[in-house]
Amino acid sequence: YLYFQKKQNEMRTIHDTFLNAMAHEMKTPAAVMKNSIECIQAGIHPEKQAHYQDMIYQEANHLNHLLEQMLTYTRVNDSFYQMKQENCDLKALAEKVCEHYTAFMEARNITLHWQISGDGILWGDSCLLEMVLDNFVSNAVKFCTYGGNIRISIEEQGICVYNDGKHIPKEYEKSIWEPLFKADISQNTDVKLNSSGMGLAISASVLKLHHAKYGSRNVQGGVEFYFEKGYTTVYRKNQ
Repeated sequence: YLYFQKKQNEMRTIHDTFLNAMAHEMKTPAAVMKNSIECIQAGIHPEKQAHYQDMIYQEANHLNHLLEQMLTYTRVNDSFYQMKQENCDLKALAEKVCEHYTAFMEARNITLHWQISGDGILWGDSCLLEMVLDNFVSNAVKFCTYGGNIRISIEEQGICVYNDGKHIPKEYEKSIWEPLFKADISQNTDVKLNSSGMGLAISASVLKLHHAKYGSRNVQGGVEFYFEKGYTTVYRKNQ
């Protein structure tokens, strides 16, 4: 009883912390939209009308992205959630994801490398795993040094996404997988990618659903994010 009582209290604390953090995160775009609308209605700086409208549009997109991420996170953390079960081709999913970031890579003179040494077939939900890969590649593009390299390695057991860049500080190694954690460990100010601070938290939840091993590691020249088959995923595939 005491154990379950303790767990219940921990879950309540996490729930309250998450809601408070989410509310705080949503305050900024809401305030910017409100201020821009008031400026338009009051006719302040008529020459900046287009600018105000653009601000409203951008912050509305930011708010929508944040809400979608929140709903995804709560959905995959629901104990009753049932994910799809199918063979997922990690190479095909990674290629599809990378197409979305081609323009960003070209703008920053980033070179994409592929290293294939296995089929990379994982038993699970392809939509959820694509979301994980999108988060990994998005982070790689965001934190890669200008003119640097991104390398996607696919093996029999899983996938690894590497980027040239600064190492993750030791004190952030666990925090980066928590909801709404955002620490700018790069100096890239020219990368215009949506960031809600939820991407890696969602990735962690999805990979736990798949009983997959996952993590990040500092390596020579940069950082790697990876996930690979756990015992359960292999067992199910063989069935």
